[in-house]
Order: sequence, then structure tokens, then C-alpha cells
Amino acid sequence: MVLGFFKHVYRYFVPRVQDKDEVEISRDGGALLSDSFIAGAVPMYDTTGRIIGYVQTNHPFQNLGSPKIYRLQIYSPQRPVLLLVGPTRIENASKFVIGSTNEIIYTRTPEGHFIPIQNPEEKQGHAQHKPLDTKVKEDFPGAEVHWDGWPDGKFEQDFTLDEVNETNDLAIHWAHTVGGGDRKGQRFAEEWMNGKRATRTCLGILQCDNQDCEITIRPHTKPQSLRTQLLKPCSCGAMLYHLKCDVKSILWTWSKGIHYQNSGYHVHRRPPRKLHLLPQEKRRFEAMVNAHPQVGPLQLIVGVPGIDGPGESVADISDVLLNADRVTKERQKLKRPADTGGDHFIRAFAKFEQERPGFIILSTIGKVTVISVQTPFMQSQMVKDEVLDGPVNGMVSDAAHGWWKERTSLLMVSSTYCPDLFCWVPGVLSFTNGASGEHFMYHFLAVFQAIAHEAEKRHLEVEDRLFAGVMDFSQAERLGFITAFVEFWYRRPDSNRSREELQDAAEKLLRGCAEHFRAGVTRVSRITGAVSPEKAEDFVKRAMSLLHAADTDEFCSRLALLARDFPKLIDWFNWWSRPSHAMMLFGSERKMDADLWDAIPATTNAEEAMHWKLYRACGRDHAFLEGLASLYQIAIYYERQYSSVKKGVPVRYGEAERWKRIAITYGCTKPGRAENSQDKKRKRNDGRPPDTAKEILGSKTAKKPRKSGLSPTLDTSILGPQSYPWNSNSCWLDTSLQLLYMTCY
Repeated sequence: MVLGFFKHVYRYFVPRVQDKDEVEISRDGGALLSDSFIAGAVPMYDTTGRIIGYVQTNHPFQNLGSPKIYRLQIYSPQRPVLLLVGPTRIENASKFVIGSTNEIIYTRTPEGHFIPIQNPEEKQGHAQHKPLDTKVKEDFPGAEVHWDGWPDGKFEQDFTLDEVNETNDLAIHWAHTVGGGDRKGQRFAEEWMNGKRATRTCLGILQCDNQDCEITIRPHTKPQSLRTQLLKPCSCGAMLYHLKCDVKSILWTWSKGIHYQNSGYHVHRRPPRKLHLLPQEKRRFEAMVNAHPQVGPLQLIVGVPGIDGPGESVADISDVLLNADRVTKERQKLKRPADTGGDHFIRAFAKFEQERPGFIILSTIGKVTVISVQTPFMQSQMVKDEVLDGPVNGMVSDAAHGWWKERTSLLMVSSTYCPDLFCWVPGVLSFTNGASGEHFMYHFLAVFQAIAHEAEKRHLEVEDRLFAGVMDFSQAERLGFITAFVEFWYRRPDSNRSREELQDAAEKLLRGCAEHFRAGVTRVSRITGAVSPEKAEDFVKRAMSLLHAADTDEFCSRLALLARDFPKLIDWFNWWSRPSHAMMLFGSERKMDADLWDAIPATTNAEEAMHWKLYRACGRDHAFLEGLASLYQIAIYYERQYSSVKKGVPVRYGEAERWKRIAITYGCTKPGRAENSQDKKRKRNDGRPPDTAKEILGSKTAKKPRKSGLSPTLDTSILGPQSYPWNSNSCWLDTSLQLLYMTCY
């Protein structure tokens, strides 16, 4: 060690002739330096005292303690090296190939000597990104372009128009500014040399003078913003400085794409913060969101839920998506596109109809907007060749209020029974922007036209009974049905009935929902101010008996007795006994043919179940086009089910329509509503005798009276009379003396 030190000092002051090996190295590295240059340069020595390079600088070394960065041009016999020397950090800015094994970086000691150091940050940083191919793409015909947004190195490459679009106009992640070129170029030039020129200049990075700090900051593009950044300290408290890069990329846009030229190597770290997603990253994100539309931003970052726990994360796509707010914004772009009105909507609607020809069967747009949809399969189910057994003929119609995102819009559905699937299927589905009679008129007009087309297709006679159906007691729906019926027949050349006759015929085709009446009876029976609790059960039985009155006289008699016994419900009785409602609900008041009355359902439960199925299949709160696309998929679902059944493929396991067996057993589809009270109870064990107090005594255990929050009143007989004379305005003293007396005696 001591010998090496003296050897180093000796060779520092005594010039030494280079040996043979050093001469060979100099020849390989390039021309030797001139004596005039060496005379004005500062030599650099290694630990053995050998000269390994020279330094020229325009700045005095005594100022190295300041936070400025000094640019030193270092010439080495092996190769030229450019170093940036700061007070505590050195960054390699050489123009040789990054990552070479013979890379040497030097630092200056307080004594003024330069010693070689290893910079693991630089080697690690350069290992993270590999320069693109430095040869022109024409040398590799058919080669696939892999653009990662980090172009590095000296290269030129031609990109086709498809490749430019695929890479979002060759977007890069380096912090950079964009500058225009000359005005002579043309974007549609036949040769790239004559194309429109643009430049991109790298801005480098911001970092601090703390060697232990790993924070790298992306510089702002505007000078004023950049100066503001530099005035702020680093998160670690150290001072920031700007490590410039100045690597330029030149882009010539011409008729066949872009000719890209990169001028050098980025010898700084990559900015960790990215601003944009590349097209392939956007596609991966869109695919994940489309596959999991109900998963929120946090779950997307942690990992989408799977059978075995969280799965793929959007953070695996890009670091940009580590920000939950950014994920929220990108997700909203997919769920709510920015351009949703005006011409965009017209184009999207036209595209929807073009991709699904014949799906929209009626559309009227304006103050009253109604759009009705139907597939050929749905139309084929609306007409039966013969009357089906049981109350499953005709249509069931009702409006769903939760399908569309707009609260005032409705999804009107008219369903028909499919005997092959043993279930009800949608016949016509309509978007309506309101709930007026005119809105429902357009829907039912589409229904009647579809039924007529299918009947004529089968060479069947178009008659009134084909349009019979069940609905609730909405006055707007009823008016819409009657108006559509009149308009439909009035337009047909084979109709000879007047409007009054057609209106009367339409009223004979409607049946009301008995379930709505039963629910109303149950609701008012719980109003103790109108129906006392001890009479509630009797009220329910008497009110439900109105449905089965033999004739009008019996119906009126029962109704009058109910009004007498429950006078506060007279308005309720009057509403149900209106002729327009009574003819749809009570058998004694109906105008419909008796056979047709028994052939169609008595409730709209089938349509309520259809709404639930739609929500389960596609969710709620749909935008307009999204909702129409979902309805199309629902129609395709039923069509596939029907096709499978016709081929003998089972679409369910077990018994179909289990509710029919329950209805036969209990008299209703819900056992809890059976008339026999014993049928409502479920025994835990039918092999066990009644051995509980409730079953044996038949009464509940008396509840203990609730304790009052007040203290019990003291018995004055125990206290006796006061033991001292009372004085005026001496309550505080009297109380104290009384307590003292009770305590002592």
C-alpha cells in the first residue's frame, strides 16, 4: 500500500513513456491528442498513476461547491467522453453506445483529482430500455414494429400510415417540446424528403443533489412553469436542478406515413410519470372494463374479482393507471362517450339500425318519441294456430321504469306465451320518452301491426280476439290501447265499423290485473284508522269476494255493505267500481266474452317476472343505444333457447313451471298466502309432539312491564315530619338538613 502511494506520487511529477500496449489502444481509439491540447488540459490519473484522460473546462474548479452544473469535455486515449460534473452527482452524457462494458465515469475529489467510479443508477437506467433498431425499416421488409414510446439511439425508420395510427402518431413518453419545421414541406408529398417536417426535443429530467434520493421529476414544457418547478425543493428537502438532454427527433409526414429520425441517446433516467396511454394499452383497458362493467376503479387497480380472488390489474397495463382518479376518468370515457349528441347520435343510431336490419319496426321522433323493436322470432310467437290450454293466451303488457337511465323514459313490453319454452317471451319492446296515452298508442299500434302481419303470413283471419290482453289500471295505457285499436282498424280497407263501434270493441278486449286489486285490499286493511285491527281479516275476505260475484245485483249488494261497515273507504270503493275499471276486473261487470276471459291471464305477474329477468340479464339505468343493444341481445337469447328446444337440447334441469304445482296444492303460487292457516306454518320436525309452552298453552308468555326511567317515589310515612322549623326561601338549607337528619338517625 505504501509502495503504491510513492509510485503514484513519483509518476505524478515524472513524465512516463507509454508502453506498447498503450500505443495500440490509442490507435484503436482514434487519433492521439496534440501536444498543444495536452499542454492546456488537466490530466486524469487512475489509482496506479497512469494517465487515462485529459480535461478542458471554461469554469474554475474552485466554484465546484456551488449548485451549478459544469460541462467538462474529457478526452481519453481510449475514446472521447463527455461528462457533466456537479457538486455531488455526475451524469454520463457520452455519445458512445450505452451499456458498453468498458464505460468509465470519473468524479473529482476535494483535492482536485479525478477518480473512476461505478454509477449503478445509470447502468440500471439504461438496462431498462433498449434503443430501437438503428437501421432503416426498409432493410427489414415485413418486420413488425414494436413502439413502446421510448425511442432511443441513433436511427432512422419509416412507418406506414397504419403503423402511425396504431402508435397514436408515434406518441412518446419522454418529456419534450414540439416544434414545426420549414414551410416548404407537404403532408402528401410522394417522397419523405419533401414531407412536412416537425421536431421533438427532449427536456431531460429534474432531480436533486441528494445521491440517496431516487425521485425523478418530469419537467414542464413551458419555461415559466419549469422555473417554478426548480424553485421548489425536492420531497427529500434537497435542491432540484435540471438535467438537460436536447436529444431531437425529426418527423417527416408524407403520403405513405412518417419518416422518423432520432439523433442520439437519452443518458438520463426515464421520467417515471407517464401522461398518455398507447393505443394497445387503451385496447387492453377497454377490454377489461367491458368484461367487468360493474367493477369500480379501486377493484380495477387491485385486481378484477375472480373465482380464486383478485385477477388481472389495470396497473399491469401501464403505470398511468395506478391513479384511481385517472382510472375513473378513462372508465367514464367508455361508459359515457364525450360526443353523445347531435350528428354523433344520428350516426350511431343509423349504424345500430344498419347492423340490425329489421329490428326497429316503428319509430316516431319528436315531442312524443316512441321506438318499437322486434325480431322475426318475436313476431312469430304473437299468433297461435289454436287456443292454448289454460290462461296463457293473449298478451300481457306493462311498463318497466328502471331500464333507462332517464327517469321519465319507460320500456313498454308486451309479452306472449311460448308453449315450447314453457315461459313468456317478449313480443314487442318500445322505448317511450313519457307515459301519456299518445306514447302508449304508438306502442300498441306496433303490436297490432305485427300481429296482423304474422296472421296474414300464416293465411289466418285478422280478428279482434288476437289483440286481447291484460294490463294494469293505468288510464293512459287503457286510452293508448283503445286509440291504437281504433286507428289500426280504421286504416284497413276491409273495416266497415265506425269509430264508436271500434272503441266499444276495444273495451271488450281488456282485462285488468287482479293482483293489483289484491295488493290494494291488503294495503288499506292495514290502515287502522279506516279498518280496525279486529275487522281487518273480515274486510279482506269480503273485499276479495267482489271478484267472484255471480251478477251485478250481488256485486252491488256486497259493495254497499262494505261501504256501510267501512265508511272511510268510500272513495276507495268508488274508484274500483268505476265502469272503466269494473269491466276489466270483476267477472260480474265484464264485457269480454266469457271464453276469452278464462283463456287469458288474470294478472300481469308474467310481465313483472319478465321485467325482473331483463334486469337480471342486462342490469338497469341504460343509455339509449346501450339499452336498445341490450334488448336485441335479449331477443337473441330467447331465439337461441327456442332453437335449442326444437333440436332436442335441454335448456333447463328439472320441472318446468313449478309454480303450477304449487298453485294446485295451496290454491295460490305462494304457500304463505294459503287460506288454511295451518298451511302457512312450517313444522321444524313433524315427528315431534307439541312440547312447547306456545303449542300447549296457545298463548304467549306475558311480557314483563317495562321499567320506568324515573326513580320510585319515597314513602313519606317512613321519613316522618321534618325535624326542624321551615323558613322562607331556605329550600337549599332545608334539603341539606333533612338529608343530614336521615343519615344520622
